[in-house]
Amino acid sequence: MDLSDRLLLRAFQEQVAYSCRAVLLGFEDVQLGLEELGSEAESGRLWYGVQNLVIGAGNVSKALWGTGPTQELRDRRYAERQPLRDSLGVTDTSPLRRIKIRNDFEHLDERIEDWWNESKSRSRIGILIGPRGSVGGAGWDDMNTLRWLDPESGDVIFWGNELHIPSVVNEVNWLWPVAEAEGNKPHWQPRTSGGGL
Repeated sequence: MDLSDRLLLRAFQEQVAYSCRAVLLGFEDVQLGLEELGSEAESGRLWYGVQNLVIGAGNVSKALWGTGPTQELRDRRYAERQPLRDSLGVTDTSPLRRIKIRNDFEHLDERIEDWWNESKSRSRIGILIGPRGSVGGAGWDDMNTLRWLDPESGDVIFWGNELHIPSVVNEVNWLWPVAEAEGNKPHWQPRTSGGGL
């Protein structure tokens, strides 16, 4: 794949912008869900928002760095996506780089099967909103934690994989307008500032 073809580059930039918007819409639902804590609506809106935020962030990450079942394919896609990252000013230090938790949310059925087959205690946290350490203790296995949101730190945790919501949202807030502006350019128009494509 050759991202020096600006038509293809624009398609990726548009996808990044679309996924950034999904992250921000998810964050709005997280905030509204936190405001509704204690009501019947809390589980639905809050966790709907968390799921959409996590999956949206994962989709941004996949577009920017690529994925694949083998290291060879991941390395190839990483190299091929460099022009996209350059065009948007995204570096490898971005909190969007490694979003392993996306797979946990997208493959929840498999995680439940694995928990059932591999957990020694078969204790679990299906959905929890609260500070770290409020449940668990000695011998508690990450596998027993399916969905946990710490509203004090802004961390969402699933099987020991974590996503720090404030860091991701801050990154997406600056990236979204950049990706949208670049993706909306005609494919024959190069980037006008900061070098890149």
